[in-house]
Amino acid sequence: MPTQKLHLLNAFLLVVATLLLCSFQTTFWFQVVGGVSAPMLWLLVFLYVTLYRKRTEAIFINYGLAVVISPFTSMGLGTLWAITLVYTLAVSIVKERVFWPGTRYFVAASALSTIAYHVISWGLSRTIESNPIGLQMGPRFMELLFTPLWAAPIYWLFSYIDHVSERDPLPERGSPNT
Repeated sequence: MPTQKLHLLNAFLLVVATLLLCSFQTTFWFQVVGGVSAPMLWLLVFLYVTLYRKRTEAIFINYGLAVVISPFTSMGLGTLWAITLVYTLAVSIVKERVFWPGTRYFVAASALSTIAYHVISWGLSRTIESNPIGLQMGPRFMELLFTPLWAAPIYWLFSYIDHVSERDPLPERGSPNT
């Protein structure tokens, strides 16, 4: 299959998987588990894209995915884009220093990036919103517990999507745009 069609297939599968994960996170989870905070499955998608795409590509893909997930959140799109940009840049800077491919790294990165997301979203909300979000330590702690538990299956799912669409999941090393 030509390269352009494979890239479109990869993008289509990425969007479909993101929609399914967000649907699961926002509706089905609460039907099964009740009032317990859901894992941030969409954040794992952002993490995978940031780790396994070049920085510029990751920013554009994550911005597009922010539009896809915006109906599933009460956060404004402008705030979501600001958080997405800072989050993607922070993860990609850490990736330049410490990165190895694989499930264990992805699970560890998911735990750290969940903490980073909460710090970034809280800080930016305080800075740019007239009605900032609160700390809400209980729900955030539960998200921190549950999100890494879902990291391995999400990693395998997106690795499979990259395999099906014949995408090399590893960016070039050593270039400043990785």
